[in-house]
Order: sequence, then C-alpha cells, then structure tokens
Amino acid sequence: MLTSPQKFVIILTDGGDVLLFSKYKKDDIMYYYTKLYGHEDNEHYSLEAIYNTDSQYNILLSERSNGKSYALKKYLLLKAYYFDREFVYVRRRDTDITTASVRDWLADMPIDEYTNGEYTNVVVYQGDIYFGYIDNDGKICRGKKMASTIPVNTYGKYKSRAYPKADDIVYEEFITDSVYLYDEVTSFLNLVSTVARDRDIKVWMLGNKISQICPYIEEWSLTNALTQKPGSLDTYKFKSTIDGKETTTLITVENCTPRTHKSRMFFGKMAENIDGGKWEGEVKAMPRPSLDLEKYINLYEVVIEEGSFHFVAQLLFNKETSGQILYVYPFTGNRVIRRHITTEFSESPWYSQRFKEDIPAEVTMRRLLLDNKVCYSHNLCGNNFQQMLMNRKGGF
Repeated sequence: MLTSPQKFVIILTDGGDVLLFSKYKKDDIMYYYTKLYGHEDNEHYSLEAIYNTDSQYNILLSERSNGKSYALKKYLLLKAYYFDREFVYVRRRDTDITTASVRDWLADMPIDEYTNGEYTNVVVYQGDIYFGYIDNDGKICRGKKMASTIPVNTYGKYKSRAYPKADDIVYEEFITDSVYLYDEVTSFLNLVSTVARDRDIKVWMLGNKISQICPYIEEWSLTNALTQKPGSLDTYKFKSTIDGKETTTLITVENCTPRTHKSRMFFGKMAENIDGGKWEGEVKAMPRPSLDLEKYINLYEVVIEEGSFHFVAQLLFNKETSGQILYVYPFTGNRVIRRHITTEFSESPWYSQRFKEDIPAEVTMRRLLLDNKVCYSHNLCGNNFQQMLMNRKGGF
C-alpha cells in the first residue's frame, strides 16, 4: 500500500486492486474501508449501515464483545493513515484515560498490516495518540498523529484548543452501571462543541447494555432505545433555528445484532446477555419477596419518579415474622396513588423531593432502603431502581 500526502492516495489491496482517489473525500471512506478490510473476519458487525444514515450522532448498543468497537477502530485508523484525518477519544473521567488504557484499547488492531509495515504500534504522548515505529536502535518513536484524548469531567481544560483535523469523536462506554457525572450530557455537548466548532462531524457513542438508566437516552428522548429490536436502526430528527435558519440534527441508535459466540465459557443467566443481547438488568438476579404478595399487609405506598422511570414503593408487613420490607415495582399509571417523590416541581402537598421526616411510614421506608431490605417484582425493575438510587441527586 502506498500513500502520497499531496493530490492522490494510491492503495494496493490484498486482492491486487489499485485504488486511486484524489485528496480526502468523506463519501469515499466506507467504499475504501470495505475494499481494504472487507477480507477480515468481522462478520458479526458492520459499520456501514449506521454510517450511511449520515447522522451527526451515532449510538451503538450491544452486548459485550460483539465487534462494534473493533469495526469502528478500523474505520478511524483508515481515516488517520490514508486520509490524514484525526479523531478524539473520549471517556467519562480523566482516570479512565491513561497511557496504558489507551494502548490497551488499540491493542487488538494490526497496525503493521493496516500501514503496510510503516508503523507497528501505538504511542501515547501528553494526551495525544500517534502511530509508532521502532527505529534501528530499538527505540519506540512517534509517527503520524491519529487522535487526541479528552475526558468529559475535565473538558473545560481543552476549550482553547483547536481540532481542525478531527472529524470523529468516539465516546467509549458512555453507559455505566455506576454513577454519571453531574449534568453530564451538557458537559459532553460542550466537549463536542469544542471539537466541532462550526463544522459537522460524526460522534460515535458505544455502550454495552448494562443499565437502562442513562441520561443521554433520557434527555435526548430516544424513546425506542430500550425496547429496540436487535439489528435495527432508529433515527431521531431534532430541528433547531440558528441565525434564522432551520437546521436538523440526526441521532441514530443501532441495537447491534447479537454475536454468536463459539466459546463454551458462557452459561447460565448471563449467557442471555452475552449471547442473546438482553440488557444485563434483565438477567442479573434481584431479591424477591419470600411470600406471595397477598400474604403481606400493605401499610403505605408512594410513587418514586426519576425522569421517565416511575416506581411504586410499598411498605409491606409480614404477619408471620413481624418483619417489614420495601417492595418495588414499575408504576404504569393504572392506579391512583397520591403520594409522589419526585425532583419535578409541583405545588401539590403530596409531592416532595424526599421522604418526609414527620410521616413515620416514610421514615421506616428510608431506613429499609439504607438497610437494603428491598425486594422487586422482577430483575430489570430492581437493577433500574438501584441504578436510579446511585444517580439521584440529593438522595431520599
């Protein structure tokens, strides 16, 4: 494979085809991507369908290790090496972006093959990522730059920098089963603004299906993302008016087709997530009541709201043991429950942000939460509720 930094790029494929095209053209990328790397065994995921939606934001959801990250990295390396374009690698916190973690992220890429032996590895230096090679003295040296790194939690440090060659932003693991940053979506969009300036670029957001509680899905009203069928794409259109002109931003969500694993290392309930593409919350076991519900006495109940997630929490009394539990199940709106705990504003005296200290039943419910004496109607409800507890501002 040969490259020229001037007017033309000449590529000799494994099949002997000579590809010749002039300068950098965005529309050429997928064509040459397929020509160059179509021979590789990446049948489990192809980037082409979502790329062709021409969306500014591209969200890839899947189980772990289905090949989405590998496919995207091939695309990024093609643009970096042959087209002299760069990308920005994003993680949630600065502690997630270390020299070792970035090298590990690219460790499965055959750099020497992709660059016809010109480069053999990756070098990370002062937050930037370079193609690397080993000189005659055995020293690892920096070659062409391929990317910059920016953590969301400290994006403000990078506001004054320019990224004129960066056409792609990659946010790996944007879904977490832990705690999101405060007002994270706004911080991330400010980061995108820092990179894009007045250009249209592509933002790639890769998430494993580990938790349905996600501020990006919530704030961008990606209504079908949680129930989308495997292998399908949904595109959302958001219209804005800038300087008197109407613009449209496209966000496409792909629920990637589950990969068929040949390994026999996956078994039990978690195999339904790894092999079947289910959300982990559907199969991760949660406590259930020890008795049938009709054998408990329902002493008190509230609706707990957080965004589009609404739960009923009941204070149940066990007549046989005199014990108490908090029982949680999804609220569908089919019943009238006056008492609501919500962060949304309301003048109603029945609505508040936290349990009330002057109501004994609610004091008990808070204690049961702290003591982890909580049971759930099903696994997904339990995992969503616990994730909501971790991320709720101000607690209960």
